[in-house]
Amino acid sequence: MFELDGTLPLESELRVQIFDYDLLSGDDLIGETKIDLENRFLSARRGVCGLPKRYYVAGPYKWRDAELPRQILEKWCATQALPPPVWRGNSQVYVNGKTCCLRDYETRGQVHKDWGPPEERLALYTLLDLGLVPEHIETRTLYNPLRPEIPQGKIQIFVDIFPKSATIPPPINITPRAPQDLQLRVIVYNVQEVVLSDTSFTGEKMSDIYVKGC
Repeated sequence: MFELDGTLPLESELRVQIFDYDLLSGDDLIGETKIDLENRFLSARRGVCGLPKRYYVAGPYKWRDAELPRQILEKWCATQALPPPVWRGNSQVYVNGKTCCLRDYETRGQVHKDWGPPEERLALYTLLDLGLVPEHIETRTLYNPLRPEIPQGKIQIFVDIFPKSATIPPPINITPRAPQDLQLRVIVYNVQEVVLSDTSFTGEKMSDIYVKGC
């Protein structure tokens, strides 16, 4: 995970390079990919930080954007020259000629203990319905400038862009889970419909089967 400071539009391109580490000689460039940050920053679909499917305030899926869903919804309407959202309580909102109800998205009626307030959850569902960029991992192709026509592999990343004036959330922890020792117990209760391919000395069909785990 890397955190970099930049200024738009002066530094509008992010270049991610992958090198082959050499102990004695210089490191060799395997490939690179270029990302247009200004395009994402100015996109009408808000490509600065992908939106998750649910609004969590705790746990491993905790909200990681600098703005809350309701703030994002109000700002998006302003940038698109649309009337501001009209709220009816905390479970219904009218946006862009459509009424969105919380019960239409949470049909089971069960609320997870780590979910946030209902108005923030509804704002997030509405933003996703409006086509804003969802949370996702990008798979980008690597190219080497010496052989620009030949792909050199792929890299999976996600890029977040936050204004320095905002309260920037802490980075998410992407460290893989540590290995855990377990004991697996498998009980074979019965075996049925096995082909009896052998014949005993009495002429009875049989099969010397056994169970093996791996």
